[in-house]
Amino acid sequence: MPVAEAMREGRPETGPAPVHSFACGGTHMIYGLLAAIHAGYAGKDRRERMRQQVDVLVWRLSADLDLIDRFYSPKASTAGAAWFQLDSKLKLLGHGEECLAFATRHGVVPLTSARQEQRQAAVATLRRLLHDLESRDLAQAKALDRELYRQLVGDTCHARHGLTLT
Repeated sequence: MPVAEAMREGRPETGPAPVHSFACGGTHMIYGLLAAIHAGYAGKDRRERMRQQVDVLVWRLSADLDLIDRFYSPKASTAGAAWFQLDSKLKLLGHGEECLAFATRHGVVPLTSARQEQRQAAVATLRRLLHDLESRDLAQAKALDRELYRQLVGDTCHARHGLTLT
């Protein structure tokens, strides 16, 4: 997995990995697996495999932000790019926090203190993004692209849900 390799090697992601082709970046799958383990589907090595996936997810909460910024940097002057960049970050951090809040609340996967610090940094960034979004006129996003508008609404719901699970 290219993302896990980048994490293990301590280097930035060089570009999109297969997991980035999913609209949610694979976070719905992570949430589903966490819920399955919580419900008792925890064979002999599933918790350890899930812990590894959660480690990668926590790492992505900063690494993918960097990847998003590098992707949108050349597009900065393109009309509406800032809206798409905001939603990409909101989607990543909101869905990620939803997974991590579920995992820790239900004791499915404990976070090391280092991972907990990374999570808290991501939560602080998520709160700043939500504050930024609240100060914007969403009608502009809707006029730009109706699907973007729908994504912003849904991703905001995931973010708020993640923040209230803790």
